Amino acid sequence: MKSLISKISLLTFSMFFSTFCYSQYKYSIGLKTSTFRRNSLQLEQTFKINSNLTIFANFTIGRESYGSRCLGEVPGDTILNEYRFSSNSQFYSGKIGLNKTLSFLPNNYFYIGSALGIGYEEHHTEDTHWVNYYDENGTYFESETGLSMTTNYTVSRTFNSGIFLQFYLTLGINLPMTKRLSFNCEINAIVLHSENTGSLVTELSFVPSISGGLRYSFGEKSK
Repeated sequence: MKSLISKISLLTFSMFFSTFCYSQYKYSIGLKTSTFRRNSLQLEQTFKINSNLTIFANFTIGRESYGSRCLGEVPGDTILNEYRFSSNSQFYSGKIGLNKTLSFLPNNYFYIGSALGIGYEEHHTEDTHWVNYYDENGTYFESETGLSMTTNYTVSRTFNSGIFLQFYLTLGINLPMTKRLSFNCEINAIVLHSENTGSLVTELSFVPSISGGLRYSFGEKSK
């Protein structure tokens, strides 16, 4: 019974996607985003060698930022210590790779691939410390008001930059939406090697991610 249900589900899946007029054009260009480097935008160009092999090039630009705030207050005291931390990163990267269509699966929508990439990242951090006071009436003066009740304002800033290398293994799918437009989704396993020129730190890490976006096909149809 389970085998019959599986066969019916596979047949329904194939018939549903077969309704699209999906032609394998020689070129495509797409915009994507990813769970890795969330605030980023990827521009990708593909060139189909034949019906099974596709070369692609990808350029990514983006930034990441986060911050935190901590208040240190002693009951009955008129002093309030305030600590703030912020971190901002700007990065650029490019990669080139090869995808192979899994022709034994329905409609040639699925593929596997691999790629090599290189990138550059700048990282800024800032630590800020205020010592704030209450007046005799218990009114709290915030450090940002600029009043004389605030003293001992200190700031610590750091800047680091570095180059990183990436190796990708990918399982992806192109789902046709129209004759030329398709939705692309990929599951990626990324091996990341980064070197920080500011602190001379070298790191090797493994990062899983999911990416997705729209792809527009054009040019003559591949053979």
